[in-house]
Amino acid sequence: MNAVIREMPAQAARRLAAGPLREGFQPAALHEYQNTDASPAYWRIRLKHPDGRKWMRPMHWTGDGYTIGEPAPPVAGKLLYRLPELLAADPAALVWIVEGESCADALAKLGMVATTSGGSTSAEAADCTPLRGRRCVVWPDHDKPGAEYADTVSDRLRALGCVVDRVDVAALGLPDKGDCVDWLAMHPNATAADVHALPLVADESQTRTAPEPLPDPLPSVPQFDAALLPESVRAWCIDTADGLNVPLDFTAVPAMVALAGAIGRSVAVALRAHGRWFEYPILWGCVVGRPSSGKSPALSPARNML
Repeated sequence: MNAVIREMPAQAARRLAAGPLREGFQPAALHEYQNTDASPAYWRIRLKHPDGRKWMRPMHWTGDGYTIGEPAPPVAGKLLYRLPELLAADPAALVWIVEGESCADALAKLGMVATTSGGSTSAEAADCTPLRGRRCVVWPDHDKPGAEYADTVSDRLRALGCVVDRVDVAALGLPDKGDCVDWLAMHPNATAADVHALPLVADESQTRTAPEPLPDPLPSVPQFDAALLPESVRAWCIDTADGLNVPLDFTAVPAMVALAGAIGRSVAVALRAHGRWFEYPILWGCVVGRPSSGKSPALSPARNML
């Protein structure tokens, strides 16, 4: 019987990144995301070109081999980076939330508890519940996406009962897009105590864009077009809305969200004929109406259908 030799993650990463490597990119890191039991969930390949360009792709094991892409995330959301270390840390320890795996690794080397959800647009999809009730400091990149990432992370953490501060990146002398790794490179002898002494944003509300006032009078709401609904549920949504004496929106929106939940992640739409870009039917719905307009009763039929 011939033994089957399984490809090692580093070997697989080089194979899957062969194209960029031929173009002059160099391996920078292979970050491993782990499950709560420290078993590998997937990896993120990080390459860097001498001209400053970056190439980053996720990679996971399918059972038959490694392929580009992330596996289906847990129901609660995508895993945080360095999750086993986070779970094993003293619950009273300060947790640093950074933008990107390299930043989390850099702080961990100083003996600090650090994690990330990934890049600047990753916070919404992450499972932040392991941080519930913790004291956290968010260290975003020095750019607009970084500020937006910090806003999203801070809002989600406060909803979990966390005490959240934010590093005042504008006071660190960083270049545009500068991050934690750049600051540590500027201060090669920095210790954990130096990081803990970094200036924090005094009033976080000053970092946010002031909300625009609502127009007065409010614009009229267009009537929901029943033709937008799949034919298989169109009549059901119309009849249910008529029976409850509510607008069609109130039954159509929860019906579509319920159907998406029933489909789950077993079906996806390929957005490129020969690519790996797939979109899954993951929908979030919101029904807006005045008090006592029938919003809550209209949700029940969709739940019953599901």
